Amino acid sequence: LSSSILLIIASLIFCPETFAGGVNIQTETLTVSGGTKGLFEPSATISLSFEVSDYEYGSNDYKYLLFAVVPANISVEHMGKAELHKLPIYALVMRRHLSNEQDDPSNYNTRFVVEIPAPSNPGHYEIVYNRLPYFAEAPLVGSASLRQTFKVGADKDRAVAAFRRFPDFFRTLTAFSVGPPETSADSLSLFLRANGELPTLADIQGGLQAKPLKFTWYVGEEFKGDRGKIRYRYRMWPEDDENRFTEWSTTNEWNVFFLPKGNHRLEVEARYDNGQRIINSRRASSVSLSHPRS
Repeated sequence: LSSSILLIIASLIFCPETFAGGVNIQTETLTVSGGTKGLFEPSATISLSFEVSDYEYGSNDYKYLLFAVVPANISVEHMGKAELHKLPIYALVMRRHLSNEQDDPSNYNTRFVVEIPAPSNPGHYEIVYNRLPYFAEAPLVGSASLRQTFKVGADKDRAVAAFRRFPDFFRTLTAFSVGPPETSADSLSLFLRANGELPTLADIQGGLQAKPLKFTWYVGEEFKGDRGKIRYRYRMWPEDDENRFTEWSTTNEWNVFFLPKGNHRLEVEARYDNGQRIINSRRASSVSLSHPRS
């Protein structure tokens, strides 16, 4: 059965008077603004713009799409009511019992903009929503205007109960980090060396080597963070199977005992992750033409 049919069956069987429809956010239309590369300052506004596929039938007067901001290491599907109650819950007003608003053609636009403040504590987070919206006969306390988003306060018990009723329909809309803004001192400049020299200057010979060719890499001295939190990964084209990167590790060198004749590209990436923010380097690469010794 398709997910749309399952949504209809769930809403009819389990709670026909409360849920009567479904909303699917088309993630390919999602744009996120207010931060840089997924990093937001504490309490900064996260602006989400997206289009939806929306349907309903025999529903009540008020319709809300509910969102929660969840720490990235926590599975919202397994959270109890008390745990969910501690999270900030936001509601997008998709319908109100006001006929003059419903008749306005502009309110049939399938693109919505949701603004949610970033948490005040640094860390990694996700914005999660439930594809089954909350249909209600009475509005949530503090409800905003049509197509606007508000933080649920006094009516949080109602919102949490609706949000967690069907955990199989939770979806992650986006992931982000909270921390101080990046500065030039926080950037990761990655440098490569071959036998201690710039790869373009190194005498790179192909064939079986008694003394291995030693590739090393390091982050520039302008980086002021904890270097113990830096991890690297690398790959060699075209030698590595399926051209896959190695796993992230602290390894910053690679000894090559055999290098076939031809063009080769070594690619290295660095990542800094202190549990509160992630900084990725630009990919460093070296292209060389090796020749077997005579």
